[in-house]
Amino acid sequence: SYNKFRHNTSRDALIISFADTFTSLLAGTVIFSILGHLAHELDLPVEKVVKSGAGLAFVSYPEVLAKFDFVPQFFAVLFFLMLITLGLGSAVGFMSAVTTTICDSFPDTNKKLIIKICCAVGYGIGLFYVTPGGQIILEMVDYYAGTILILVLASVEIIAINWIYGTSMVTRDLNFMLDANLSVYWRFCWGILCPILLPLLFFYALFTQAGVPNIPPTAQVCGWILAILGMLIVPVHLLLSVIGEEDGEFRERLVETVKSGMFLSRLKDTFTPNNSWGPSNLQEKKDWQIYQETTDLYQWLPKCIRRKIQRAPVDEAA
Repeated sequence: SYNKFRHNTSRDALIISFADTFTSLLAGTVIFSILGHLAHELDLPVEKVVKSGAGLAFVSYPEVLAKFDFVPQFFAVLFFLMLITLGLGSAVGFMSAVTTTICDSFPDTNKKLIIKICCAVGYGIGLFYVTPGGQIILEMVDYYAGTILILVLASVEIIAINWIYGTSMVTRDLNFMLDANLSVYWRFCWGILCPILLPLLFFYALFTQAGVPNIPPTAQVCGWILAILGMLIVPVHLLLSVIGEEDGEFRERLVETVKSGMFLSRLKDTFTPNNSWGPSNLQEKKDWQIYQETTDLYQWLPKCIRRKIQRAPVDEAA
């Protein structure tokens, strides 16, 4: 994010969450009430009227709009303008994530050139979706890269942040950044609910095969290869962090790290914050370090529990 350090991200997150939720509820209510009415008019069950996937947007709903008594052309234009707006919004968000990562990695490179290359590559990849087999590719990418992969990466991310770095430390950092005092609700969501719920959703989708698209076995194999390649980003990046201090090729650095007996210690170090961790502004970083020293991680807990936690290290030392 390029927001200022003290930007009220908590307010933005709440606004986006509520807007997204109510938009989904409104869209679901409108769309499925109309499709239900269409099923009633045609005297057919809803599953016979609704075509899942892209067919819902490009086949079923246009059929409903065509049956409007009052200027159906106007509502058809509004509907497809909405689809274009949603598509452009998603494309801008995805492309910004890619271009920002590349620009930050290569700051001396012309940003306009990077954006042009990324847009051209994205356009070239998008052409596959308008081929005769484009629907199969779309469903494959949507499920394996858009559901399975995202669930795995989100689970790893939330577990790393809250169970390795620590929910209390995350909350303390956010309290300092937002100049607020986040409630126990956020600690519960970050520390317990999300780290348990996301992996459960992944295993539920994996074992029940819920939402698996009806595509050829070859496409399913390609989908799993795509998902596994995305998952490998985490262990590969972790391994590169462990062997980063050695010189030479990847294999040579890995062998040298293992032979030196430093592999486990460096692996442990990768899970701890380094000296660059913290606000980028020097004054804010100093204030943050002072805040860390003067603020108890467990001040939100009842006093009786806090005393037991504080006594534990003393008892072990004794």
